[in-house]
Amino acid sequence: MSFIRNAIMAGVGAVLLAAAALPVQAAYPDRTVKFYILFPPGGGSDTAFRAFLPTFSKHLGGKIAAVNKPGAGGAKMLNFLARAKPDGYTIGTTNLPHLVISGIIRKGLHFNLDSFDHFGTVNIDPTTVFVRADSKYKTFKELLADAKKNPGAIAMGGANYRNHGLTLLRMQDALGIKFNLIDFAGGGPTRKAVLGGHVPAAAISTGAVIRFHPKKIRVLVQFSPKRMPHAPNIPTFEELTGHKIYHHVVRMGGAPKGLPKKVLAKLRKAWKDGMTDPAWIKKAKKLKLPVTYRSGEEADRMARKMDKDLRKIFQEIPALQKLASTKAKKKKLKLVILKIKKKGKFIHFKDADGKKWTTRIHQRKTKLWLNGKRIKGNKNVKKARKKLKAGDTCTITFVQIPLVAKSAKCSSKGSSS
Repeated sequence: MSFIRNAIMAGVGAVLLAAAALPVQAAYPDRTVKFYILFPPGGGSDTAFRAFLPTFSKHLGGKIAAVNKPGAGGAKMLNFLARAKPDGYTIGTTNLPHLVISGIIRKGLHFNLDSFDHFGTVNIDPTTVFVRADSKYKTFKELLADAKKNPGAIAMGGANYRNHGLTLLRMQDALGIKFNLIDFAGGGPTRKAVLGGHVPAAAISTGAVIRFHPKKIRVLVQFSPKRMPHAPNIPTFEELTGHKIYHHVVRMGGAPKGLPKKVLAKLRKAWKDGMTDPAWIKKAKKLKLPVTYRSGEEADRMARKMDKDLRKIFQEIPALQKLASTKAKKKKLKLVILKIKKKGKFIHFKDADGKKWTTRIHQRKTKLWLNGKRIKGNKNVKKARKKLKAGDTCTITFVQIPLVAKSAKCSSKGSSS
């Protein structure tokens, strides 16, 4: 009996020792979570998410760092987020309509409606048209009247055609007028362009400009079915023209599809708790930010409905049909290298006009030549990149803006090739 008892005890001891040897899984989050924002600083999305993240962080129980990753109307960040590891440490903005429209007008993307797990919304914010406070346009009707008299002559800024620029195209079609539409990289740059006198009027979200009204900016109209609580004195487009053109940016957070169920549940709960936190609601009111919570499941349904509605609109309006079918044109620049970062991976250039650019020499996506010789193979491209230095010249071919070079023909300083 003692033999059996000793054997059992030994077995139990072995099990306990084995259990003790197993690694203890740390509770999520046990390190900093990075939250990527798809536009530059200063716009409506950047302002809203940076204001909300401290409250979200408190309810999640971990540190969250905000990182701006603009480019291609939000598609650059969404591409990045969709391909990130679904572990809860790389999350970010999955805004509408950017998520939807990118899929309509761009080819070769690495994401679609099924690429993300959404946490919920922060707000739903309509497009607005605004001018500087000292502008000659006191009302929206005055701006429209001038546009009718001078078709195509009045510059109108828009925070890209994946969002508010779409509203402007629809407005032009409905009213039979034409502005000189100028596409900016986001709400922050668009607002600065108006304040700096570079364009007389522009369209971004109401929440991005209403806090500057009326001292610096005069908001003329909002594209919403009814006046929003954060802009009760701004008339709607329907009120002024009778046309039912509505457009809202839906700001929401998400992560690459495939999060562990417990991690997704915790993120969604923290988001909901943060959105209903009185401290956040008070803060948003002070900043004149709209607050609209929809759950992650509701956000997914909103995305699918918007995709269906916008695809129909793109088929009905000629300007949008053209936008959806237009292929991005390739451009070429001859540049002088100013500085090298990350062993040639990122290169700072200066063109003939003195304008500075940053591009990426990608080991797979960029066709690279050095001193007249085509460099093939990932390892060889890496080696060649390391040889580049300040003063060398490169002729790069890119699409729209030189975020990633399609091709780069580089020559070392003093080389004859």
